[in-house]
Amino acid sequence: MESKSVRVMSKEEDEFFDGVTIENGEVQDTKFFETGDEVSVIHIGNFTFRTDSIGVKIVLGLIIAAIAAFLLFIALPVALIILGVLLVIWFILSFFGKK
Repeated sequence: MESKSVRVMSKEEDEFFDGVTIENGEVQDTKFFETGDEVSVIHIGNFTFRTDSIGVKIVLGLIIAAIAAFLLFIALPVALIILGVLLVIWFILSFFGKK
């Protein structure tokens, strides 16, 4: 097993590092600041999206729109068709079941 060397980051590396650091034996998330204003950060699994970029906002908006379109135009019609077929089967069975 290879031994990886560990070293203390320089002040410049620490300032621009976008990740998790270990300080005093505890894992701490780094804070994100942009010109003094706190930047919102979205964590999805192991991915982090900084929402200060217009490109990230557009991509996230497109993903949300795609999910909404899928639910509205594909999932909902399929569910309604299945419900309609089950309803017709229930009517037919209830009609022939009564004697």
